[in-house]
Amino acid sequence: LGYKVIAKMDGRAALSVVNEGISVDLVIADFRLPDMDGLELLMALKQLAPHIPQIMLTGNGTLEIYQKALSLGVHEFVSKPVRAKELERIISAALHDTAGSLCQ
Repeated sequence: LGYKVIAKMDGRAALSVVNEGISVDLVIADFRLPDMDGLELLMALKQLAPHIPQIMLTGNGTLEIYQKALSLGVHEFVSKPVRAKELERIISAALHDTAGSLCQ
């Protein structure tokens, strides 16, 4: 797809990227992280950088988790496994929607 990816294995490491001022256009996070759940990461990111769109991945999501993620402003909630073409569509939509809202 031509994007630069910064992969982190846990929530704290992901947050440190934003805290360090590194430019981030999109966050894709799994719900299950070693040090926090994806919802905790979403909440922390919303505090630090509310303009960054977020996509949540999960292999065992519940309706409650889905609703909470949406209430936190997650752009898309995706069940795993996800096909590469579908993930590409979701990423493109999230980046396009964010670019459009920033221009308004």
